[in-house]
Amino acid sequence: MGGISKEKLLAIIGQVSQLHGGNGAPKELVAKRAGYTGGHKGQAFAKAIYRLKEKGFIEVRDGILYLTARGEEIAGTVSMEDIASSNKEQQEKMRSTLSPKQQHLFDLLLHGPRSRQDLAGKLGYDSHTAQGFT
Repeated sequence: MGGISKEKLLAIIGQVSQLHGGNGAPKELVAKRAGYTGGHKGQAFAKAIYRLKEKGFIEVRDGILYLTARGEEIAGTVSMEDIASSNKEQQEKMRSTLSPKQQHLFDLLLHGPRSRQDLAGKLGYDSHTAQGFT
């Protein structure tokens, strides 16, 4: 299936679906989360989704991916550590595209929700409305 195993891709579909209240996983988000450089319109992602659908692991309706019972069973074999390491890889890829100041903000946001005022203070601004912060 290319760069990512079917098990991991199914687990990502399940994870994204959970984030959307169990109402399926939008293709765009799954492709980004799985690290497909061509996105949801790229050939590699399209082939992977086609294969999963052909084998009865997923259903696709209106650009939304749904795990079948068979897909859920396989997705359940992937440990959260595997998903977390994939998260870390994605975070590092994203971080590498940012300026040092943006990296600092990104790192702060990774550690949980913060108010704009708190973020401004951590970044050395007097106020969240200060020029340069907004």
